Amino acid sequence: MKHKNFLKLIGCCLETRFPILVFDSVGCITLADRILGQSQPRLEPILLKLRLKIAMEIAHVLAYLHLGFPRPIVFGSLQPWIILLDEQYVVKLFDFSVSEVIPEGKTQLEVPFPKKVWYEYDPPEFSLEIAPPRKFTTKEKDDAYNFGALLFMLLSGQGLLNFLKNKGLQIEDIGPDNLNKIIDPIIIGEGICSVKKQQLLALARLVSECLSLHFHGSS
Repeated sequence: MKHKNFLKLIGCCLETRFPILVFDSVGCITLADRILGQSQPRLEPILLKLRLKIAMEIAHVLAYLHLGFPRPIVFGSLQPWIILLDEQYVVKLFDFSVSEVIPEGKTQLEVPFPKKVWYEYDPPEFSLEIAPPRKFTTKEKDDAYNFGALLFMLLSGQGLLNFLKNKGLQIEDIGPDNLNKIIDPIIIGEGICSVKKQQLLALARLVSECLSLHFHGSS
């Protein structure tokens, strides 16, 4: 696979007890650190234009996995701490350890991902809703749900579960109607013109559509 938004794989070292994947050396920070740590003095706030660019690149790389091969690939672990940003804030995706290829003639995978991997390494300061425990649904539902949670983080500056808990809201409450409760104060501080408002409403609508997959079982 070759794509500008994948961290380039150089090779594999077999001279150790366990094989080690060797990637291109890039000065990076994770999306989780960059968004959730934006209050740190050394980090400049990420403004809306850059957030939209990051969202677009994540969408493009998912579309490449789903549509760029004879058999679609479900990434499966689309989490903000494994999405890297280089010095120019170009998205670099890596860690395909739980990715799966949908078998020929099938539209879904019926073997569950190892959920314990996702939760075991979940940073305590960040809670991102993972697709609910169930067998795989169609490729769109698995990765699209997690994509919606990432979009929510970009929109609000917070992890989804923490936000819902603090606000006393449910997933179905996330959408354009509650935009004022969701939007990150940093974005508000930029100033909201009519164009930005339409962008934010469209983003909130997309978040709602992706997260609504939480309520649908496998097809």
